[in-house]
Amino acid sequence: MAMQNDFKEGAKLLGFSRLRWNDGGDPPADPPADPPADPPADPPADPPKNEALLNLIPEELKSKPWVQENTKSPEDFFKFVDNQNGLVGKKGIVIPREGEDRTDFRKALGVPESPDEYEFPVEEGTDRNTDIDAKVKALLHEAEIPKTAAEKIVSGYENLIKEVNKGNAEKQKAEDEAFAKFNADYFGDKKDEIVANAQKVLRDVVRKEALPALDKMDAEQLSLVIAVTEGVFKKYAGEDPFRGGSPGAAPIGGETMDQLNAEQQELMKNPAFKDWRHPDHKTVMAKNKVILDKMRAIKK
Repeated sequence: MAMQNDFKEGAKLLGFSRLRWNDGGDPPADPPADPPADPPADPPADPPKNEALLNLIPEELKSKPWVQENTKSPEDFFKFVDNQNGLVGKKGIVIPREGEDRTDFRKALGVPESPDEYEFPVEEGTDRNTDIDAKVKALLHEAEIPKTAAEKIVSGYENLIKEVNKGNAEKQKAEDEAFAKFNADYFGDKKDEIVANAQKVLRDVVRKEALPALDKMDAEQLSLVIAVTEGVFKKYAGEDPFRGGSPGAAPIGGETMDQLNAEQQELMKNPAFKDWRHPDHKTVMAKNKVILDKMRAIKK
């Protein structure tokens, strides 16, 4: 019996704890089952598509703007590649760096070789100011403006100026009509003669520095000045001499027809006479109106 017990103990030590013994006694109780192993962890989720794409980009390229702009998604990247592939073999315009030759660049843009190659529109019945045109062409050429674009810019700008001048011309016409009506009502049949004489007197007695202001007077202002001049002239020089002499003769303070013709011919040589774009055009036309008024007064 002692030997059997020793055998059992030895068997237990060797791991045979579940053996059944035919010794008449109860078999040993089964040991507790091993606990189930933990289920395997979920596999790691796939990284986002753009992150996976970025992981494939070499480090030295990741900071490039074109990489950052075109790798937000695989779709963006392949669209970029397709677009670049479509440009292969096509000729593009390369912008020169500072100090590099710009001849090919200017030619590709369409900039003419010489400023004289620019062409500006000429309206029927008008002459362009060649001096101003030459300076504008030089500016356009220096700024590397293509020929077609330059001509559109100049034409568009001149049309804007024309619209502005059209409004000014309509305003001037209304003032002239008001002035003519005032003269007819105030001076009667000899209004042209009196107005011409008054304007001549003003030009003779006013300092030359004030003449530009005289030319800028509107109809109402000029009417008042002429009325005052006419009153002063009648008081101190007599009405008959003030209102002129015989046809063809020079009124008091006036000129002969030949003198007026010569004065007008000289005025017409001024570039501003025909060029409505000229800054002195309005002043020159005002002087021409004075001459015409004097001529009408002498012919009466």
